[in-house]
Amino acid sequence: MAMLTSHRPWKPVLAGCMLLLFLNSLCASENSEKRKWMSANGKSTVLAKLIEWDGSNVILEREDGRRITVSINKLSSQDRDYLLSLTGNPIIGDGSERKQSATTAAEIEDEAKTMPTAKQALLIYQFHLSGAKLTDSERRAAEARRDHWKELAEKGYQRLGDQWMPGEEAEAQRKKARDKFDYAYEMLRLGNGELSEKALREASRLDPDNIQADFLMGLVYSLVVDNDKKAVRHFEECLKRDPNNVGAMNNLAICCFYEKEYTAAVRYWLQSVEISPETPALAQNIGSLISITSRSNRIRIPQRRMEELSAAYEALITQHGQSRPNAIGFVYLPPTGLSTDKKSGKQSSGRQLVVVGSGTGFVIAPD
Repeated sequence: MAMLTSHRPWKPVLAGCMLLLFLNSLCASENSEKRKWMSANGKSTVLAKLIEWDGSNVILEREDGRRITVSINKLSSQDRDYLLSLTGNPIIGDGSERKQSATTAAEIEDEAKTMPTAKQALLIYQFHLSGAKLTDSERRAAEARRDHWKELAEKGYQRLGDQWMPGEEAEAQRKKARDKFDYAYEMLRLGNGELSEKALREASRLDPDNIQADFLMGLVYSLVVDNDKKAVRHFEECLKRDPNNVGAMNNLAICCFYEKEYTAAVRYWLQSVEISPETPALAQNIGSLISITSRSNRIRIPQRRMEELSAAYEALITQHGQSRPNAIGFVYLPPTGLSTDKKSGKQSSGRQLVVVGSGTGFVIAPD
C-alpha cells in the first residue's frame, strides 16, 4: 500500500484514500436464492438471501457465503413492506432459529419502540401475542398497547431518534439533515471549517439515527485538525447509533491509539475482526499495531491482548486472504456498506469524493 506519512509518528493515511460520504449504501452481490434489496436512499442494491430478521436488523447471505447485517432503517420502504408481508413472524429463517416470546407487556413495548416504523412495532406485538407465555393480565396490557400501535401504523408513523411522527414529517426532517450535510460538505470543500462543523452538528441533531455527520466530523478532527480526543467522541456517537459499523469502529481504534488508550484500541480492532474479517485494511492496521508495540517500550498492551491480536492477524492473512502490510501505518476506513463498481473499482455514486489526509492539508476531488 502506498502511504503518506504526516508530521505525527505512525500517522499515515492511504495515498488517494477516497472516502465516499454516503452512508446508506449496501454491498452488492448475487445469491442463488436472491432478492434485490435496496437502500433507503434508492442508490444502492444488494442481491442476497434473507436469513434472519431480529426486529432491528436483517441478516443477508451473499453468494460467497458471507453474511451481512443491515439495519432496517437503511432499507427502502418497499423492502420493509416485503418483510411485513411474510409470515407475520419478525424472525425470518429456516425455522431452526426463533426468537423467544416476551413474558411481560413491558418487554414487548421496549422491543416495539426500537422499530423504525409503527407498522413494524405492530408486527412485534402480533408476534409476541401469538405466543402462550403471557399471563392474562400481561396479555390484556399488551393488547391495549397493540391497539395504540395499530392506530399509529394506520397513520404511517415512523421513528426519528426517540420521537414518533407521521412518515411525511420524518422524511422532511431527514431531508433537512441531508441538505445540512451537503452544505457542510461544500463548506469543507471551500475550506471553511467553522461553518462546516456548525452545519454537521445541525445535521446530526436533525437525524439522530444517521451517522453521516458524526463520521465526517470524526475524520476531520483526526486527520485534519489533529485532535483525536474530539474525534473519539464523534466515532463513539457513530457506534451508539450503528453498533456494528466496522468503518467507525476501525477509525475509533486508530484515534484511541493516538490518545494512548491502547487497550481500547485493541478491543475495537478485535471487535472489527469478529464482525467482518473480510473488511479491507484490518490486517494492515493490526499488523502495524503489533509491529509498533514490539518496537516501542512506551506502548504497553497486556500479554493476553497481544496474543489475541496475533491470533486475529493470523486468521486475517491465512483464512481471509488479507494482504500483509507493506509499510507500517494505520488506514482509515469509510463507513460500513461502501458501494463500489466491480468493473472499474470506483465508487458507484456520482457524488464527489473527499480525500482526507493529515499533515500539510487535504484534497477534495472526484475519483
